[in-house]
Amino acid sequence: MNELKVFEKNGQLLTDSRDVAKMIGKEHKNLLRDIAGYIKAMKEGVELNKSNGLKIEPVDFFIESTYPDSKGEIRPCYLLTKKGCDMVANKLTGQKGVLFTAAYVTAFEQMREHIKAGRALPDDESRKLRARAMALNAANRSARMLIDAYDSAGIQPSYKVLALTDLYRNEGLKLPTPPLEVDEATYDFTEMAQELGIMSEASGKPHAQAVGAIVSTLAIPEQMIVHAPYDRNGHVADYDRYKAPVLDMVRNWLNEHGNPRPIAAKGKNYRVKYAS
Repeated sequence: MNELKVFEKNGQLLTDSRDVAKMIGKEHKNLLRDIAGYIKAMKEGVELNKSNGLKIEPVDFFIESTYPDSKGEIRPCYLLTKKGCDMVANKLTGQKGVLFTAAYVTAFEQMREHIKAGRALPDDESRKLRARAMALNAANRSARMLIDAYDSAGIQPSYKVLALTDLYRNEGLKLPTPPLEVDEATYDFTEMAQELGIMSEASGKPHAQAVGAIVSTLAIPEQMIVHAPYDRNGHVADYDRYKAPVLDMVRNWLNEHGNPRPIAAKGKNYRVKYAS
């Protein structure tokens, strides 16, 4: 995730459409086309906005600008306000949308804090601003590390998005939480135990270890396994979830073995009872 450059111009905090295009992995000409479409839609809706008491001006989102290219020729670009970045981010989905939202929110906050820090502020407030900037930078570094780790583990994009959203939520950034889109239901060992009624004889709770022992004896196709992230109390890892056919395989194992008590697998005996 690259750093987004935010600067002050005429009292406004802005960023360049060229930098935004790089960050979201889109060709600049295509982003210009998209922004032009947003501006057109806002202009066409002026009368409707007025009738509803709304005041929406395209310039509050996007400001037309230019830049010289490598040949010295003048090319068009836009300067985006934070509202403009909001609009671009709302059109993105999945991991890309979360990362861009986190990046521009961080960049705008850091520039705002930098401007404030340049003024005569009490020491306590200055320390808070510096601490906030450090926390946001640390979150961005953690996000990059998580993405690399999750990519290596083959974790599904939908789970990665939720994990990243949780990470930034811990830093007070309210990012859009996308729906968890999974092609089909998946289960961890506890959920399988609950579904199949395999309970601990001692505690009466779903016996995840017993199910895990059964699964270890089965030939599970790799495509039936979904790697999912785990993030709780500062501990980050990944674990396996299993698609519905694996649940059926465990159910068949139980039927073939006559719902044994205890369940013997992996060289251990798991004392279980079965929920009616």
